[in-house]
Amino acid sequence: LQSITGGNKSISVIWKNPPDSDLKSVKVYVSTVEGSLGTLGSTIPASPSSVGGANINNLKSGQTYYIGLHAVDISGNEYPDASQYSTTTL
Repeated sequence: LQSITGGNKSISVIWKNPPDSDLKSVKVYVSTVEGSLGTLGSTIPASPSSVGGANINNLKSGQTYYIGLHAVDISGNEYPDASQYSTTTL
């Protein structure tokens, strides 16, 4: 993860994609419960080793959100990042 920022009822996330040649996309999951997968906030097409990003909108103001990033390969297999990231919306 390069950055995560809570905005006005939104979250901006920027990351560096893994170098895997079969990388197809990155799924961004959003939860209000730490350690929970939550719901799919966005699926972003991805290229190996490039920078990716997503904006998640229409969130509750003043709420802490936990973000999980999952790399998806061309076969549809998901590989979750070992970490979960958090920020609070404005």
